[in-house]
Amino acid sequence: TSVVFGCVLAALLTWYVTRSAPASAQVTVQRFCSDLGTGDTSGAYQQFSTAYRQATSQRTFAASLLGSSTRASCGTVTMTGDEAAVPVKRADGTAETVTLDVPSESGQWRITSMKVSS
Repeated sequence: TSVVFGCVLAALLTWYVTRSAPASAQVTVQRFCSDLGTGDTSGAYQQFSTAYRQATSQRTFAASLLGSSTRASCGTVTMTGDEAAVPVKRADGTAETVTLDVPSESGQWRITSMKVSS
C-alpha cells in the first residue's frame, strides 16, 4: 500500500511541476514588447482582452501606439501590481510612456487598457 501511495504521490508531484502555468502579467507585457520590436502589431494587439479588442480596432490601436512608425522598442518595464509602465521608443525616434492595465481574467493575464503619454 505504501509503495502504491508513493507512486501516486510521485505522479502527482511530476504533473504539478510540469503542467503549464498561466502566464503572468510580466510575461504578457514581455510578449507585447517583443511583438512591437519585430513590427508584429497584430501579435501585440492579441495581448489585449476581448473587450478591449471589441472596443478598439487594430488600426486605431496601432496608430495611437506607433503613429506612422511600424515598430517600437521597449525600455525597462516597471510593474506595480496589475499596472505596467513601459517606456517605448518608436522607429522614428520619438519616445513615449505606455501605461498598461494587466489584470488576470479567467486565469489569463490580458491587457485591458492602454494610455499613451509623451
